[in-house]
Amino acid sequence: MQAPEDDGRDSEPSFELGLHQLLDDETLSDVTLQGTDGVKVLAIRSMLAVRSPVFRRMLFGEFSESESPIVKIGYTGKVLTFLVKYCVTGESDLSIGNCVKRSYPKFVLSTADAARYFELPNLMRTLLDDALEFMNESPKSACLFLQASREDLHGFENIEEKSLELIRNDPDTTLLKAKATLLIKATLLEEILKDTTLQTDEYTLFLVVKAWAEVKSPPIEDNEEGKESRREVASRLVKNYISLDLISPSNLCNIVGPSGLSETTELNAAYKEQALLAEAVTNKDYAKNVRSNRVHWKSSKSDVFASSSEMHCVETLERRVMKAGIHQWRIKVKEECNSVWLGVASISHDVSEFDWLGKQQGGWAYGSNSSAWHANKHPGSAMNTFPTFSKGSIVTFHLNLPAVKLSQDAPEACFLSQDALGGTLHASVDGGSFFVLFTNMVAAFEKGKKVGFVPAVSLMTPGRVRFLGFQNASKEMRLLGLNPPAPFRTHRPLIYL
Repeated sequence: MQAPEDDGRDSEPSFELGLHQLLDDETLSDVTLQGTDGVKVLAIRSMLAVRSPVFRRMLFGEFSESESPIVKIGYTGKVLTFLVKYCVTGESDLSIGNCVKRSYPKFVLSTADAARYFELPNLMRTLLDDALEFMNESPKSACLFLQASREDLHGFENIEEKSLELIRNDPDTTLLKAKATLLIKATLLEEILKDTTLQTDEYTLFLVVKAWAEVKSPPIEDNEEGKESRREVASRLVKNYISLDLISPSNLCNIVGPSGLSETTELNAAYKEQALLAEAVTNKDYAKNVRSNRVHWKSSKSDVFASSSEMHCVETLERRVMKAGIHQWRIKVKEECNSVWLGVASISHDVSEFDWLGKQQGGWAYGSNSSAWHANKHPGSAMNTFPTFSKGSIVTFHLNLPAVKLSQDAPEACFLSQDALGGTLHASVDGGSFFVLFTNMVAAFEKGKKVGFVPAVSLMTPGRVRFLGFQNASKEMRLLGLNPPAPFRTHRPLIYL
């Protein structure tokens, strides 16, 4: 509350204005209160004594302060200024605008403690109510209120309970998103990490410790062991109170490890626990994961194929035939030759391994020279229309094969695109945009034969490629503006070719 202003007329000052003038009048003051920080505050003994029994005994009793012009009080000058103003004017408005926001918790609790000491119960209750209201409006201050209460041993249980409630129920706001957390002392951070009732996960707590450790500050006193840096304290807290095995492997790899707050042995122990848990949950039989059952190139029996032929030959992938549905896979070029050709082959055709893939009726080939061929024909009017690729490139293929039966006698469902009678093959080079290579890829199939595609390559020496595996294609489907085809059901109408 601001001091009342004089109305400018030649008359006596108002009562309220007169009281405010007492606060700064050296002539009328008869005692000086000195705070712990050396700040001196002018006051009037009688005004303090009439409001506070403690001041009465101190200033008019048998204590030494009753004869001294300067009385030292165990609170800061800022707190004493507020107390004197309250005793003289009765004003108890502790506006946040009068102090730095982060210093407000310590100031309001120190002032409330002073009000309790000087037996000013109404002021104490008002200040504590203000503190609770402030915490409700600004939960990010909870840590500072808790620290101020614990640090100065104020013993305001309602303040401690409220701050702990906010921290436990919403650690994301009160700890992770609050800059105030960076200001708390190591002992309080340790106390918070010990709390098993926090409604949060271990990764969030790790991020809190990591942010706290990155604040530049002087070394921290640590019992008899001398001084520790914040990072040293943080490493100890992570080791003692954060369960790394409950943090996802990706976060351990990308965030926790690079932070340097956990030792390699601790990270390895966490990975081990996660691997054992994953094995128990999935109940996977690793004995059945034999090499011969894995997807591999037909001749090399591995994910790498290197051509030894002086002419382009064809190599196809085994153990995975692509039929109706969405299929996506990646191939990396390990070594170039005179045009590397990547694509698919039809299992319903007799694709020769000794001839170029793009020449054959059952072959669809995309070359490193930017062209694409099927049955010795190029799709489109221009020959070179696609991105080139070279050694080190990763080419991603996306094959969309909607369901259809080839004939009434055919036992299997093949494919039917949404706009044409056939599947569509897209490609992307090194994470770039997808582009269409071939459409209507069902047209050449012969009735009565097995249907499906397999990834294929056509290389000559020293060409070498590596199959990087199949992928989930749902994200790319959305990027391409496609809707996954509905699964094939026997009760749906079939289209016969």
